Amino acid sequence: LKDLESRSLSVEDVYMHACAKFREKTAGTPDSAVVPRPTLTLRDATDEDAPPDTCDTAGKREVFERFCALLCEHIHKFETRGGAVLPPEEQGTVDFLRISPQILNDSVVIFKTCQYTTAPAYIVDYIQRQDVPFGQGNDRKPLYRLMGFSSAQEVVQHRVFNQLFGRIGIYVEVHNLRFETHSSTDVAFTCEIKRHKTYSVAALATTVALPEPAKWTTCDETLQHISKLQVEEVLNPTLRTLDLKGKRIGAARAPAKSFETVGAIAPKGALLSDSDVTVRQKAAGALANIPVNAANKVLVAGAGAIAQLVGLLTDSDVEVRRRAAGELLLVSGNVVNKSLVAEAGAISPLVRLLVDGDIEVRRNATGALMSVASDDETSISVVEAGAISPLVRLLGDGDVEVRRKAAGSLMTIADNVENQVLVAEEGAIGPLVGLLADGDVEVRRMATGALSNISGNAENKVLVAEAGAVTAWVGLLRDSDVEVRQKAAEGLMKISMSDENQVLVAMAGAIGPLVELLGDSDAEMRRKAAGALWGIAAKDENKSLVVEAGAIAPLVVLLEDSEVGVRLFSAGALLSIAANAEDQGLVALADAIHPLVGLLSDNGAGVKGMAAGALMFIAFNDDTKVLLAQAGAIGPLVRLLVNGDVEVRRKAAGALMLIAFNDDNKVLLAEAGAIVPLVRRLGDRDVNVRRKAAGALMFIVVNDKNQVLAAKAGAIALFVQLLGDSDDEVKRSVTSALSFIAGNDETNVLVAEAGAIGPLVGLLGHGDVELRMMAAGALWNIAGNDKNKGLIAKAGAIAPLVRLLGDGDARIRQMAAGALANIAVDDENKELVAKAGAIGPLVRLLEDGDVEVRRYTAFALMRIAGNDDNQVLLAEAGAIGPLVGLLGDSDVEVRGIAAAALMLISVNAVNKVLVAEAGAISSLVVLLDDADVYVRRFAAGALWVVAGNKENKVLVAKEGAIGPLVRLLGDGDVTVRQNAAGALSGIAVHEENEDLVAKEGAIAPLVRLLTDGDVEVRWNAAGALFNIAGNDQNKLLVVEAGAIPPLVDLLEDGEVEVRRCAAGALMSIAVNDQNKLLVAKGDAIARLVRLLGDGDVTVRLFAAAALMTIAGNADTKVSVAEAFAIAPLVGLLSDSDVEVRRMAAGALANIAGNDENKVLVAMTDAIAPLVRLLGDGDVEVRRYTAGALSNIAVDVENKELVAKAGAIGPLVWLLEDGDVEVRRSAASALANIAGNDENKVLVAMTDAIGPLVRLLGDSDVEVRRYTAGALSNIAGNDTNKSLVVQADAIGPLVRVLGDGDVKVRRNAAGALANIAGNTDNKVLIAKEGAIGPLVGLLGDSDVEVRRYTAFALLNIAGNDANQVLVADEGAIAPLVGLLSIEDAETRRYAQSLLDVVAVYSGGTYQRKV
Repeated sequence: LKDLESRSLSVEDVYMHACAKFREKTAGTPDSAVVPRPTLTLRDATDEDAPPDTCDTAGKREVFERFCALLCEHIHKFETRGGAVLPPEEQGTVDFLRISPQILNDSVVIFKTCQYTTAPAYIVDYIQRQDVPFGQGNDRKPLYRLMGFSSAQEVVQHRVFNQLFGRIGIYVEVHNLRFETHSSTDVAFTCEIKRHKTYSVAALATTVALPEPAKWTTCDETLQHISKLQVEEVLNPTLRTLDLKGKRIGAARAPAKSFETVGAIAPKGALLSDSDVTVRQKAAGALANIPVNAANKVLVAGAGAIAQLVGLLTDSDVEVRRRAAGELLLVSGNVVNKSLVAEAGAISPLVRLLVDGDIEVRRNATGALMSVASDDETSISVVEAGAISPLVRLLGDGDVEVRRKAAGSLMTIADNVENQVLVAEEGAIGPLVGLLADGDVEVRRMATGALSNISGNAENKVLVAEAGAVTAWVGLLRDSDVEVRQKAAEGLMKISMSDENQVLVAMAGAIGPLVELLGDSDAEMRRKAAGALWGIAAKDENKSLVVEAGAIAPLVVLLEDSEVGVRLFSAGALLSIAANAEDQGLVALADAIHPLVGLLSDNGAGVKGMAAGALMFIAFNDDTKVLLAQAGAIGPLVRLLVNGDVEVRRKAAGALMLIAFNDDNKVLLAEAGAIVPLVRRLGDRDVNVRRKAAGALMFIVVNDKNQVLAAKAGAIALFVQLLGDSDDEVKRSVTSALSFIAGNDETNVLVAEAGAIGPLVGLLGHGDVELRMMAAGALWNIAGNDKNKGLIAKAGAIAPLVRLLGDGDARIRQMAAGALANIAVDDENKELVAKAGAIGPLVRLLEDGDVEVRRYTAFALMRIAGNDDNQVLLAEAGAIGPLVGLLGDSDVEVRGIAAAALMLISVNAVNKVLVAEAGAISSLVVLLDDADVYVRRFAAGALWVVAGNKENKVLVAKEGAIGPLVRLLGDGDVTVRQNAAGALSGIAVHEENEDLVAKEGAIAPLVRLLTDGDVEVRWNAAGALFNIAGNDQNKLLVVEAGAIPPLVDLLEDGEVEVRRCAAGALMSIAVNDQNKLLVAKGDAIARLVRLLGDGDVTVRLFAAAALMTIAGNADTKVSVAEAFAIAPLVGLLSDSDVEVRRMAAGALANIAGNDENKVLVAMTDAIAPLVRLLGDGDVEVRRYTAGALSNIAVDVENKELVAKAGAIGPLVWLLEDGDVEVRRSAASALANIAGNDENKVLVAMTDAIGPLVRLLGDSDVEVRRYTAGALSNIAGNDTNKSLVVQADAIGPLVRVLGDGDVKVRRNAAGALANIAGNTDNKVLIAKEGAIGPLVGLLGDSDVEVRRYTAFALLNIAGNDANQVLVADEGAIAPLVGLLSIEDAETRRYAQSLLDVVAVYSGGTYQRKV
């Protein structure tokens, strides 16, 4: 029963079986019999107080039958009230009764079934386990005893029990089934009924009260009363009352006799209305004896006898009725007369005669009705006259002729479709099934035909099967009568068209005999046998049975049968068989394909479609797809798309759809011109044709070339139009097709231009899971085009795609994530996707159970992470931890994408730390040795980015990444080499790692990569060497590995990044003095000079820096200048980039360390721009600029030029700069500038003295050194001597005489020497306590310190008082010592001073008195 909502489950059949014994026992009981209500005591017959009759056992069983019927009725009411439809997965359940494991002891689950006739053994166990006694006292008995049975086995074998549980197709649970005796006269059957799987509860409690046994003396009477009075009242009030009233009277139709002429017909007809019964008898008899031929039938009708005969049907005389009915039987054999008989009003009286007491009357009436009913119009009249019910009863008549004609009448009536249900409703099926075993061949023939006709109705097919017709028909397939065999085969064919019956027919053993009949000489027999096998094989369980019975080979033979019906049904049977995947190859192996292909051109009705359908199923098998193409099926199938009717088009399109699932066939289909007609069929009115055409094109356009062909054939626009089709399957196919077409770069834009995006976005919210999935997939592919990404976002796709991330279907989650990943390639869309709330759901999906969901989720997050703000949001959403977890995923793509996502997320500085803290580094290091190239790529890339954090550089090294990364420098994949070199470059920035990278053997392979064919590899290799060379030892190793020549070559690489890193690496290498010379030997300097004019700021920067480094060597300063570096470096002093200005100034500073170069730099107009840079906002620019001017101003002529360029003022300002090196260089520059007499005055006038004096207390030794020198030079001017003193310089200068730095002491002594040239200053210096420290410096290890000290003391001793002080401070002895040193100037100053402060006497110098 497929549809529980529309079915009407009658209990009449159960009722009829339950009352079978009653009908047998009461035949002949008068209608007027009135019986009082009986009472039946439910006690065992052996009990002492049991009544003297033997009704107990039978009565109890009858009570049990009543209970079964009542239970069935209540279940029916409960089912119809619930009105629910069974879930598809439970339809066709084969179990019909089982114990529920949850409530083993009190629950029975009833399942829909038709094929069982007895309950299984475990039901016996269930009944047996109900051993708890019921009742009171001696009445306490086990359940089966109370039911009147001697064993549980007897219970479950009882016919009514099995009819109930074996035939009623209901899904319910019966709980708490209990049989209880409430008194000596009542028994209660109680249970709860629950709909299976929905558990809505209804209660059933029915008490059957039985009458007093004393009023009845026989068991038969008791059963009669129970059946008639109780069951009819309680069970189903709408049932017709059964015919229970008595005997059936038999009669036989008299044999016909010959008449010599036909002239007697009219007068005899007139006698039919004679008042004398004997006359009427004889007249009717005479007409009955007229020879039965066509002419006489017409003459009888023409003589007006029909109306007269009809009148006699109600005659009181049985013989008259008998003969009248017999004559009408003969007359109605004429086609015209059938209508005349009906019009004469014969039908109703004939129907009444069906219950006539005379057997022959019943015979003739039944025969007449059978004849009349053979006409469609009169058949309806027969039914309307109520003939069916009495005819059904006559099926059980004791007379074979009556049974024969009753079955024949019902067969004729049931030939009309509208009557088939009525015949079944009148209970004909059961009796007709009984007649299938009748000893009379014609009865079997008619009964078989009647059941076959009744089975034309879908519901009746089930009822016929349930009534046991199947087994009987199977037996009749070998009947001696050919017509019986034909009708049995036809009946099996019809009921096999019902899903419910197909298994039952197979289990009844029909398949073998039917296969045998495929070889029958009779074409009709072959047709029906093939048709039956067609229906049987429609059930999956039966396909293998049909195949095992050897059906395929004879069916293939019949494909070429001369009879069109045989060809049709054989193709249909093969179609059903081929629906099973395992059998498709067998059908092909039986050489079915070629004849089926031939049938595609067959002109027989329905044959083309059936052959196409069979080929469609055969095409499900991968191997047979190829065979179909090779057998030439594609061309005829394509033609059927154009020329076939709707059913043929369906099957042809379906076959082409499956054939197209093979890659080679996709090409063949296109070559056979299938695309255009399939595209046209997209507009077919029939939804199934559209489905299959769309499906075929969906597979065809998987091929790239076919995508273009389909587009040219106008498929895209139709696909887009069909996105709004009313049929979801059509929408699915075109959505998928658009997805494939959108995967082609040539047609991707066309899909968007055809307006597909909007409808596809709409389908994202469709209720159909497949459509949502395919729409998301299509948008995913469409978004592969950069232009379309923005269009999809504008169409509002992002929000619904985000919602689909939470869809219950893993495929949809996968497609949504993939679509968002492609959309997020666009920079604007990255932000939109994040704002739409995608990050949170995507992060959750990283732990999805489906590997592809994880894969594309990680992919989407990787794309989203390309936005700086999103990197923060991803970290805040907790993405890092799950992504780190995915680095160990079993799926290689998941591992690779997770590494890529972490790489991008780690671009954010904070995230670098978080990624490391999440334990990513160790997992990424493991992935460096992954077998998959993509995993290695992104693992190395992620480590590269993560190592951008200083602490992470150390962690990456500690986790053992360096060795694997070095190995990857030789990887066959260019991206792996890129990222490995980049990672090593990042790791080597840390001072702790520089040595480790070198020790792991990275330098040599990195040097080799400098000549790699890939620009990015060269770039990263040069960058890595740049960083590795930060270590002094590594600088030598890099050079030893032969890095300089390839690095020099890379200075002219076409890629700016390569030039950058090459220049940087040379800069780093050249920090080593030995390497400076090696770099300078080639043409590196010239190339670096050319790079000073590069359009890239970083290239200019590193080139200038490299030249600055190289020029740090005395020998190479000249080489740099000779390479014409000065002019471009001067030009860079005005560069917009601060770092470039910085390095240019530094380079010029180093170059100007050579005397000749100082002049060249000045001549190249460097001084003015350098002076301007003294006010630069960058401290390093100021530092290098002041240093450059300091070096330039060493040259005598340049001192004036520097001063004239206005350098003094800015330099004075820089004396108070916050940067020590700036102060240092400024003081040095001023010291050098002040070496010119005019400049001394200018420096003093620019208020330099005060700041310089303050710097004497600077913490930096060099600042103090250059400051003291500057003050020394400034004090060379007489006017300035006083100014210096006025600036309180003497005290600080005296203090720095004890400085640890020799040059500080030297310059301080010189400054005091110059200051002391002023008379007043001599006294002030002495007062500041300078003499003692100066005397102490006479013994300094530095010759210049001793020289300037002696000169200072000499000047100070120009004052008489000071002479005494000098002597008193013990100067004489050290001065005497200086008389013997090599430095002449010092000896001169010492001698002069001794002459002033001492006298030479007795060979020694003595203090003057």
